[in-house]
Amino acid sequence: MRVRVDLSYVDYNDVFQFLESLKHEFPEVGEYLNRQKNLPENLVFYFDFNDSFSEFEKHVRKTVDSDKNLHYDVAVDSKEDNTLTLLKPDDLEQLGIFICEFCGAVSSSEEEKYIHERAHYFF
Repeated sequence: MRVRVDLSYVDYNDVFQFLESLKHEFPEVGEYLNRQKNLPENLVFYFDFNDSFSEFEKHVRKTVDSDKNLHYDVAVDSKEDNTLTLLKPDDLEQLGIFICEFCGAVSSSEEEKYIHERAHYFF
């Protein structure tokens, strides 16, 4: 199974930290780091994994949880099959989801959220 890991929301320096931590679980990551001089522009990585996607997810969660320098949440991407994304905790805006502070309504842009929140002042 080919698994996709999206690190585009991760701070650039933390990408190296994550990959270094992950190579203990997946030796091919160490081989990749030795071969590549630069990271891909989109910071998306592909792994060939012989077990299920949920097992891969467990390995990645274990790696992130065990490294005290990595402060990210592991999320399953609902738009892409077999894709994990590392996200900063409690920051949905990085996914383009903006939540009204007054009622919890969801907006797709910061401007839309701002206009919606202004309506709360009239009621």
